[in-house]
Order: sequence, then C-alpha cells, then structure tokens
Amino acid sequence: MKRMDPRQHRSIEKLHKAYITLVREPSTPLTIQMLCKEANITRPTFYKQFKDIAELKYDVHDTLLGKLKQSLTINNPKPLSELRQEERFIYLETFFEHIYDNHDTYETLLIDHADASFLNGVKSVIHDYIDEGISYTNYSDRLRGDRSLLVSYITGAYIESVLWWIQHQYNYTPQQMAKQLIDLSIFGPYNLDESNE
Repeated sequence: MKRMDPRQHRSIEKLHKAYITLVREPSTPLTIQMLCKEANITRPTFYKQFKDIAELKYDVHDTLLGKLKQSLTINNPKPLSELRQEERFIYLETFFEHIYDNHDTYETLLIDHADASFLNGVKSVIHDYIDEGISYTNYSDRLRGDRSLLVSYITGAYIESVLWWIQHQYNYTPQQMAKQLIDLSIFGPYNLDESNE
C-alpha cells in the first residue's frame, strides 16, 4: 500500500470536515467550488484526491465505518461465563466513545440529513459485531429461535439506542450507555428479582 503524503492526508481531512459542514447546511446543491472554499484548498488539490463529490462522500463513509469497525473489534474473546462484570461492556464503551468523538458526522448522517447508504454501513458493522459476540458466548447452541433473526433484532435495538442517545444530547456517558445495553442484552428489560417484591 502506497504511503500517503502528510499534505494529502491533511487535504483529505479538510475535505471530509468541509463535506460534513456543508451537508449540514443544505441551502443549495453542494458543489466542488463550495467544498474547496470551505476546506481552504484549490480545485486541483480536490481533483488529486477525488474525481467528484460522490467519491468524496463514499470516502467519508468508508473512513468513518472503518473506525467504527475498529471500535467494535473483539480482542482476546472469552466465553460470557469467563468475563468479569466490567469486561462485559468494554467493547460497547469504545463504540459509544467513537460515536461521541465523531458526533458531528453521526448527527449529520444519521439524524439531520439521514443517509441510507451510511446507515446501512453502520448496521452491517454492528450486525457483524453482534454475530461474532454470540459465537464467543459459548451459548450459541442454546439460542431460542433463528440466530439471524436474533442478530437482526439486536442490531436494530443498538441502532435505535444510538439514535436515541444522539437525539437526547448524549444524556448518558459512553460507559453508562454501554452498561445499560449489555445489561438489557443479558438480563432483558424487566427486573424480575423476587427480593425486590
């Protein structure tokens, strides 16, 4: 893989930021001239990196989805029975930290100007994480019902939880969100502990 010149890397970062900024303000159709002005770069610099706005858009998506996938990578997987309490939500904590660290982009592409292709990419990354996580629990043979339905169900719940968190101005910390989702995934929504009755 060819190593990128630091100036090229900075230009791409500026263009990514300019793209998100301008998509947030949809007053007129987005143009390369507007992007170059917002990023403070020249048109030739733009064309050295991208052939058109669509290619820039997909690069913004691919870059962020790559970071999202990295935030959900399960290192040193263990069965659920061997995980300490605090280990159960470590990967989801990293996931929510990633969302928060890139909140401008997620707010723009998931809420303000929802982009179906980006949402589908997010769903795919979360789907793979959940499917992989179920494999590591050592309980996959005890699942109730169709595994693919379960994975889709949990993926939908995670997506809706992210949207809820963004719409509620990040009212919980990434750690609190991760812990709540893991607790709901493992124990369900009801407190059926008879000692509380």
